[in-house]
Amino acid sequence: RLELGHAPASAAQARAAVREHVTDHLAGDPALGALLDDAALVASELVTNAVRHGRGPVVLTVLVVPREAGGDAEVVLGCSDGGRWRTHTPADGGRGLPLVRTVSQSLDIDTTGGTTVTARLVR
Repeated sequence: RLELGHAPASAAQARAAVREHVTDHLAGDPALGALLDDAALVASELVTNAVRHGRGPVVLTVLVVPREAGGDAEVVLGCSDGGRWRTHTPADGGRGLPLVRTVSQSLDIDTTGGTTVTARLVR
């Protein structure tokens, strides 16, 4: 769990924290490279959206599930803010969530008490 400021610099802070956390938990796993890059990208997009379209505070959660018995490794990223959900189009900058959907196995948007976007990556 990482509490971030409601500022553009928070996206870079989130990327760095996610890279460190995923690396710590998946060191030696063959999926590390793919998960690391995708998780950093998703964290950056989710936090950027929360800062750009939401209200503070911005909270990023990261859950890493290591590979077990031939299964897949998994990273679950959640980003919460105090803002109200609004749908955006590519014309007004709405490219982030389609990108997140492309690299994630699932994407959930919860608008109860603010906005929480959760992405699940499996490799």
